[in-house]
Amino acid sequence: MKKILVLTLIAFLTLNCSGDDDAEISSTILGQWNWIKSTGGIAGITYTPKSTGENRKIIISSDSIKYFTNGDLISKIKYTIELRDVYNEPHELIVPEHLGIIQFFELDKNKLILTDYCNDCFVSEYVKE
Repeated sequence: MKKILVLTLIAFLTLNCSGDDDAEISSTILGQWNWIKSTGGIAGITYTPKSTGENRKIIISSDSIKYFTNGDLISKIKYTIELRDVYNEPHELIVPEHLGIIQFFELDKNKLILTDYCNDCFVSEYVKE
């Protein structure tokens, strides 16, 4: 009987802790972000608002990301934050609910850096609005 009680307690604590971590991770990237630049691809191209004539913005809520170009809503995707083992190290990733590119994210003060999880893909930088 004691073993069942201990196992139940451990399971309960484990489930409660994992939910708190997800909320803490997600809240760090919430908000409105203005696009600074994107670099990458096989040719190592750099795109900026000046070179493209586009002002891009993303709005990240607790369960979705809205993508805007020149003030127009282009798309909205549902996502989750997942901790995955990548190259033998744990990384927090933005994982779209349906089709889309999985991305690493990194915060550097008021800058959000999104790195596509694929070879020769892009790194996009945003500044907090």
